[in-house]
Amino acid sequence: MKKRIIALLLVAVMLCMALAGCSSDGVMNNSGDNDSASNGDYSNGKTYEWKLASAWGEGSRQFSFDQRFCERVQEMSNGRLKIKLYGAGQLCSTTEVFDLVAAGDVQVGSDAPQYWSGKNTAFDLLGYNVLGLGGSDYLTWYFGGEGYQLTKDLYHKYGLEYFYTAITNCESGIRSNNQITGLADLKGKNIRMSGNVIGAVLGKLGITSTSMTLDEAVDGLEKGVIDAMEYSSPCMDYTMQIYEIAKYWIGPGFHQTAAPYGIMFNQKAYDSLDQELKDIIATCAKANLLEAYGENAYQDAVATDKMIKDEGVTLTYFSDEDLATIENARNEVYNEMAAKNADFAKIAQSQMDYFKTMTYYQEDFLGDYSTTSIPSAYPNLG
Repeated sequence: MKKRIIALLLVAVMLCMALAGCSSDGVMNNSGDNDSASNGDYSNGKTYEWKLASAWGEGSRQFSFDQRFCERVQEMSNGRLKIKLYGAGQLCSTTEVFDLVAAGDVQVGSDAPQYWSGKNTAFDLLGYNVLGLGGSDYLTWYFGGEGYQLTKDLYHKYGLEYFYTAITNCESGIRSNNQITGLADLKGKNIRMSGNVIGAVLGKLGITSTSMTLDEAVDGLEKGVIDAMEYSSPCMDYTMQIYEIAKYWIGPGFHQTAAPYGIMFNQKAYDSLDQELKDIIATCAKANLLEAYGENAYQDAVATDKMIKDEGVTLTYFSDEDLATIENARNEVYNEMAAKNADFAKIAQSQMDYFKTMTYYQEDFLGDYSTTSIPSAYPNLG
């Protein structure tokens, strides 16, 4: 009942936004999901039973986001669209979800966009920023700026329809069983941290990055195979009890200043749905996203408090000088990747333009009440 009330309230809000956002000829702005068909019935009454291959293991917070989405869709559609959820490894491995959905072997999958950066480096920018977009920034850029259309365009290239369904704020940072006080302590070290952009940034800083599953990383840290690791946001780190093997923590999580997650549909399967079901999917995605953002932000604060006060974790911070060094390395990487990939250049430029648009409003008007950290330097994206 609670989920249905939230979703119904969001429908009412969306209707108000739709009426306000339409021009005189009824054209929606680019953040709308109600691209109503000009012909045909709004609802044809057909029912569907689909499968969702999750990128996440059962028991993880990310998996719970997928569960809520499936439950909402079934309830809001009165059972017309049932999506059966499978955890990572049940239908395929995490790394196989994208191809499985694109091929139509299953209709739906979940992800963190950066998992597909091997296919296109631009996916990194949809899943994380190095010293870039925070949680509220992603939401503002996505719904208010160009993010919605750019995200759709990139996934459409691979035969997929995509919706953000959850997001966290800045990730924890780096955890180790030896204290780290700054970049100098990390030079020459091997860290569990994945992503093409962050891997290249760390390389410029003299740090080696290694891609590992969580279980591999925990085992590797205990055995000295790696020197440090990152996993996710504070509440997710706390849930997985990483503090038990890593008592030293340094922040902020410069490598991922927000973590969006989403749901992808096989394009042909999605296109076969009537407009009512498409609108329900869009509404449920927004309900999930709103709930996850608020819930994660609060739980991150609670988990941080518990790890420091109850679990004996020592938290330190990178200096302003270290963060400036990281930002300069990021700009070099952005320039290099933009020169090689037009998709990367387009999305990176849009995100940097977002910061420029927000600068006076955030720094001069909102000041200390701002949730945005404006870059001190920008990459030259050409």
